[in-house]
Amino acid sequence: MRKGVVAVLVLGLLVALSVSAFAGEGFGRNAQEGSMGLGQGVTRPYIAEALDMDEEALRDARREGKSMIGVAESRGVSADELVDSVVDFRREQMALMVEEGRVTAEHAEQCEEIMETRIRENLERVPEPRGGQMEQRQMMQGKR
Repeated sequence: MRKGVVAVLVLGLLVALSVSAFAGEGFGRNAQEGSMGLGQGVTRPYIAEALDMDEEALRDARREGKSMIGVAESRGVSADELVDSVVDFRREQMALMVEEGRVTAEHAEQCEEIMETRIRENLERVPEPRGGQMEQRQMMQGKR
């Protein structure tokens, strides 16, 4: 009985983490390099193309401290237009993953419930300065 409860809890945690990661593409270690983090291998090229710019120019703008929405607005694309476009793109990807059997329809539905909010938050996020928060904290404490 106890093993069953533990197994259910672990499975629930894994599902929750994977839903969160796919729906919003959480902020990862590449943030200081101008990306948004996990899952950007597909979405960043899409955003660059949607904004009619190459990926390197998009990366440079992020390194300068602009959010993805800031970059979009500087190119005449509103925040809502960018968010809607990325959400539609991610939904298409999710549908393809369901079709290929990589995720269940139920899992896709869970992702879509939080997708727009998470994507908007990530597109609004400004990248951290190089070195990240940990290095800055260490410098402030005189450890570097």
